[in-house]
Amino acid sequence: MSPDVQLERPVASFDGEPTPSRGWTDDVTEHRIASAGGADRRTGSEHPEARDEYSLISVPASDEVAKLLIAEYLEAVDEALPGGFDPSRSVQIAEDELPSPTGDFLVALDGTGTPVGCGALRQEREGVYEIKRMWVRPAARGRGLGRLLLEGLEARAAELGAAEVVLDTSEHLQAALGLYRGAGYVEIAAYNENPYASHWFRKRLGRESSELTLSVVHPRPCFTP
Repeated sequence: MSPDVQLERPVASFDGEPTPSRGWTDDVTEHRIASAGGADRRTGSEHPEARDEYSLISVPASDEVAKLLIAEYLEAVDEALPGGFDPSRSVQIAEDELPSPTGDFLVALDGTGTPVGCGALRQEREGVYEIKRMWVRPAARGRGLGRLLLEGLEARAAELGAAEVVLDTSEHLQAALGLYRGAGYVEIAAYNENPYASHWFRKRLGRESSELTLSVVHPRPCFTP
C-alpha cells in the first residue's frame, strides 16, 4: 500500500509519512490525521488543542482497548436512548466478522497515544460494508474527530473492496444524524431489524474514497487502559 495519502477535502488530511506509534509496541506504524480547523463545530470557539494530530490503527476486536471503547459506547447509548439499550436485542456483531477481509476495527489515538475513539466495519453483502460502533470519547469531541474517523472507516471499506457503506442510527442520537447527513449519506429503507434504529443510511464510495490508502496494522498494546 502506498504511504502517500492525501485527503483533498478541507475537513482533514492524511499525512503521508508513517511514523512509529506512541503508546504501542515499536513494530507499529500509522498515518497521522490532523484536524484542519481550529474551531469547535458546535460553538465556533477556538480550541488550542484543535489542531492536534490523531492516528487511526487497526486492532483485533478482542483487544482490551477495543473492548474498553465498545463498553463506553454501549454505556453512552444506554444513557441516550429512552428506556435504555439492551445489546442482546440489537444487531449482534461476532468477533470473527471483523478481521480483514470481512471487516476491521479501527481505534483513534490522540497525539499522546491515548485511545479517544473507535469504529467497526463488517461486510453486509458483496461490495457493501456496514459501519458499526462508531464512538468518540467526550473529552475529544468538538474537534472534527468524528468526521475524521468516519472518513477513515470509509477509506478502509474501500480498501476492502466496498462500493458503498451503510449504517443505522436512532432518532435520539442527533449528533450522529447530523454527522452522517453532513458527510453525504442518504436515507434508505431499513436493511436490518434493529429495534433501536429509526434511520438507515447509505453512501456510495466514489473515486475519492477508493484512492485513499490507510496503513492498517495489528498492534499489541503495551499499556493497560
